[in-house]
Amino acid sequence: MSLTERQVILKVEISTDEAAKQLLQDENASWSRPAAYAIAEYYEQLQEDCEAEIEFCWVAIRCYYSEYKSIQEAADLHSLTDEQNHTDEYCLDWFRDRTTVLLTDGDAVVIQDF
Repeated sequence: MSLTERQVILKVEISTDEAAKQLLQDENASWSRPAAYAIAEYYEQLQEDCEAEIEFCWVAIRCYYSEYKSIQEAADLHSLTDEQNHTDEYCLDWFRDRTTVLLTDGDAVVIQDF
């Protein structure tokens, strides 16, 4: 960078509510309201736990997470329940052993793709 060029970095802090709203406005994703808030709250808690700033990028979130109507739907799509029926608790534990699982206020779950 030459002396005449300036690099400007703009940081904007957003609330959990604003993060959820950004997720809901993403036309290339179809988050439910409970899932959007579960994701936003997860990132807020992660930032507090790590004591570090986290860049919120709804595009990356869309690429790394998927929403399912239930833990059983997720299990079916990951071939977990092909041979036998597993309880919701078993399925949750199975996913939690492998990835991040976010529970919503309803039956839906958000799972980090793996």
